Amino acid sequence: MCIDKLLNLINPGTSRLPHPEEKFSKKATVDNVSVDVVLLNWMEYWAVPLQYRNFWKEQIVIELYNEWPEWALVAGAKPDSPAFTWDAEDGKRHLACKPGYLNPGVIAHEQAHNSYSFLRNHDKQSFAVDYETLLETDPDISYLYSVKQDAMWNKVEGHAEIYRYIGQYLPDGIKRYYPKLF
Repeated sequence: MCIDKLLNLINPGTSRLPHPEEKFSKKATVDNVSVDVVLLNWMEYWAVPLQYRNFWKEQIVIELYNEWPEWALVAGAKPDSPAFTWDAEDGKRHLACKPGYLNPGVIAHEQAHNSYSFLRNHDKQSFAVDYETLLETDPDISYLYSVKQDAMWNKVEGHAEIYRYIGQYLPDGIKRYYPKLF
């Protein structure tokens, strides 16, 4: 069933996207936000399976920065980026976020990047083919692309945006491209 129809059955007149974008918080700082609370909210709202929750808590290091340090800018972070992920020398994936953007949706987007990094090259190529097809055939992904086209400028960003806005309502056929999220 199309997300649009499902949402209108549950709550007529709601947004077509099950996970609408949260607002930036001007008051948030490294000292007054809780990564643990936001992480838990993401896992609950996106229905992350219980068997994977400890993985996301223990194997992904989340760091907050009011401003990106020089090493992050040298590594490719843009000054206006809300968050980014990378592989670190400690063998773990890392996720950095500015406090004003620390919300379940941004965490979902970045965790989708982390999930994508676990795919084998063959699976990444298969996702690329499926992604192009879904942009034209799946009504919810087509809609998302129509309203967030600039954010879905490549397949990796598209992968993250689809999970961020559609989450657990993704078509079953592509959930395999989201390891440890389903």
